[in-house]
Amino acid sequence: MIVKRFTEYPGHFPGDPLVPGAALLGWVEDALEQEGWTLHTLGRIRFLAPVRPGDELTLRLEVQDQKAVFSGIRGEEVAFRGSAAIRSLADSPVNAQTA
Repeated sequence: MIVKRFTEYPGHFPGDPLVPGAALLGWVEDALEQEGWTLHTLGRIRFLAPVRPGDELTLRLEVQDQKAVFSGIRGEEVAFRGSAAIRSLADSPVNAQTA
């Protein structure tokens, strides 16, 4: 599990700030890369509760075979969840070109 406190994203949205979904998915992508994986295809993603600047979330990430299942949790509340097809970084086309 990884804990992160989110900061404000200017312009998203003035007067009612939210952390963009792309920033939340970027956090998932970073966590996968630290474990030696890269996103291949996103599955179903559900944003269930707004994430505001200053919120602290815990990322739960499960990897099995070539699939990742993840959720962002604030306290007892699931703020977002989803799944993705993943690939080993060693098998990534970028790594194959530089080898």
